[in-house]
Amino acid sequence: MKNEKVLGGGVHFTNIRQSNFELLRIVAMLMIVFFHLVYHGGLAPANSNFDSVMRAIAMAAGKTGVVIYVLITGYFLSKAKKFSFKKLLKLILLVTFYGAAIYLLSLICGQNGNFNLAMAGFFPLIFDGYWFVTVYCLIYLLAPFLNIIIKNISEKQHFYACILFGLFCVVFPLIFNNSFYLSTFDWFVCYYFIGAFIARIKDKNKVNKWLYLLAFFVFYAFNSIKGNVSNNDIWAVLSALCLFLFFEKLNFQSKFINFVAASTFSVYLIHDNRHARIVLFQQIFNITEMSAKAYFPLYLIFATIGVFVICVAVDILRRLMVKLIYKIANKIKKSRAKPAS
Repeated sequence: MKNEKVLGGGVHFTNIRQSNFELLRIVAMLMIVFFHLVYHGGLAPANSNFDSVMRAIAMAAGKTGVVIYVLITGYFLSKAKKFSFKKLLKLILLVTFYGAAIYLLSLICGQNGNFNLAMAGFFPLIFDGYWFVTVYCLIYLLAPFLNIIIKNISEKQHFYACILFGLFCVVFPLIFNNSFYLSTFDWFVCYYFIGAFIARIKDKNKVNKWLYLLAFFVFYAFNSIKGNVSNNDIWAVLSALCLFLFFEKLNFQSKFINFVAASTFSVYLIHDNRHARIVLFQQIFNITEMSAKAYFPLYLIFATIGVFVICVAVDILRRLMVKLIYKIANKIKKSRAKPAS
């Protein structure tokens, strides 16, 4: 995420990406990949207690990672000076590119296709190709209006709003086992408000970062034991909050981390595509067969890193191709602009 300077309280953007948040994005995406390998991998029954524990840890990871991404969005987007339709369009084009490209490649590789799969490939935001991106785009469109509310309420009112959101979106569903007709979109608005509040009180937060890390492991352990995979599970939300606050207090710069983190969103688009999952999870890493091995818990870690690296490599290639196309287009444009001699 972009670096910030604090001027009289609050977050203001510069053009430098802050590597602590970029590293958090990488960690959160690794957690999501870890979760998807278990959730979508077609696993055989666990063959040991250690295997069961590892799978529970993986199941807890995914929703924690999702909450972290929405917190990051609220933290930075709530301070944006203006709505950027260009950024939204670039996001939609990226999602459509991967959806369509992977679908076409799947047909070439012999996978079955049909009308519904084609629609999900070419129009993923409309036909449920990527549920997270669809909800994210809705949040992005609503952000200017959410920000008006945030900027016109006091810090105290903002805190009470976060408490109220937390009660109805997280606490009450746990106590009463009732969703109260809330949707994923409602939960994301809640996390957006919380992320914005964390940005607002950045200078006032004096808690030691290592306490946040310790609390993360405690809440994550509860999340693993409970085994809940809901986006509004209280332990997932608390563990995500603590890990986010830990990384917020770090301060360092790394060109390598920033470079890799630029592809994290594409990692999601590639590995969670229903066609790419067949290749990555079954054909390359053979998760179903390997899940019956005694060393599968260690293999699961290897596969998580492997899927992440492959997806990053694919996206780096895409980025280089886009850069080359722009370079060629600019040369053609300049050559046409030169007056005839």
